[in-house]
Amino acid sequence: MGGSFLYICGGILLFAISTSILYIMGIKRRMTEEKRLTDMLINNGAVRVINYLKKHDTITADGIGYLIKEIKAKEFMSSKTAIVQDGRAFQKRIIEFMLERNYIEEAGFDKGKKTYRLAEKKRSK
Repeated sequence: MGGSFLYICGGILLFAISTSILYIMGIKRRMTEEKRLTDMLINNGAVRVINYLKKHDTITADGIGYLIKEIKAKEFMSSKTAIVQDGRAFQKRIIEFMLERNYIEEAGFDKGKKTYRLAEKKRSK
């Protein structure tokens, strides 16, 4: 009888510990969810711009803003969805992201607007 009592108490204790760990993981995930969704939006926008530039030579900043409009990002098993409503407000972040990672490079000016093209390493693929 004494052994079964310890066995039951041990099971309850393990269940409580595992529940606490899962709860903490969920809280941490929820705290960083907005940043992860923003990163996903930036990445999805960069992919869309790269695909566009594989078919076209250059694109302007306004063109990037138009191209990334209505991009969505959603995590698995999450009800939150991030959407780019206004591409112009988000285009600067995507341009900075793509320039930092050498996905695109400045191509000069066309009709007074700065243009961008695929970086050398991306064009050769």
